[in-house]
Amino acid sequence: MRSIASEPPRGDLRDPSASGKQSADRMGEPIGEAFRAMVEQVKQHFGKNDLAFSQWLTLKLIGSGRIARISDVNRELGLQGAAATRLIDRLERRGFLIRKRSRSDRRVVNIIATEAGEAMVEAMQPRLWAFLEDPGIDHPTGRP
Repeated sequence: MRSIASEPPRGDLRDPSASGKQSADRMGEPIGEAFRAMVEQVKQHFGKNDLAFSQWLTLKLIGSGRIARISDVNRELGLQGAAATRLIDRLERRGFLIRKRSRSDRRVVNIIATEAGEAMVEAMQPRLWAFLEDPGIDHPTGRP
């Protein structure tokens, strides 16, 4: 007869079964909530400036190589449907990025930050750090 104490409780993180994944998901919920709250505050702060947070983040991720196509924007920013296309359209109209068809596959359209887009990312970076370090901001974690 097996001892119940020797088995990890259902949902324990050491449990490789599906219930272990459920526990990991539950652990991620508060982290996700804190992240979403922080992003909402950053969005409000950026709304006062030249660029929306989602626009700045898109340009930043293009510069880092994590975004090269519109489908990457959907994946990285968690957008649905045509939202990424509208975001890219706005950035393109403002001269912050260009679309360029792939030479090897004409169906693929790459997005590339312009010098103006790169300069805007650099200009906004200190504002983001100032926001994150501001003790007057009600940070989701309770501390700056």
